[in-house]
Amino acid sequence: MRLFINTYTSMLKLLTIILALNNAVFACEALNIIDHHHRRSIKVMDRVDINNDRLITEIEFFSLSKSGGNNPKMIKRFNRINLDNDQFLTYRELDAWFNR
Repeated sequence: MRLFINTYTSMLKLLTIILALNNAVFACEALNIIDHHHRRSIKVMDRVDINNDRLITEIEFFSLSKSGGNNPKMIKRFNRINLDNDQFLTYRELDAWFNR
């Protein structure tokens, strides 16, 4: 009987540890701590996102061009990358662009 109780207690402790680790992984994913983005998306976001809000506005994007926002190619490229037409680029949109 004592062996059964020790085994049962050990199994409960192991189950508690597994559930705690599982919840920690879900929490990290919910907070976007674990990001799986295209390496070029990360490079562009780090270089262009001036205010570090993880969004690239048109002004930030046009800063890549020597002519600023007057370059028709840059305007066209921004609009092609901006899938939802919300006037800023996200990691999801950059990932889609670089994975095409």
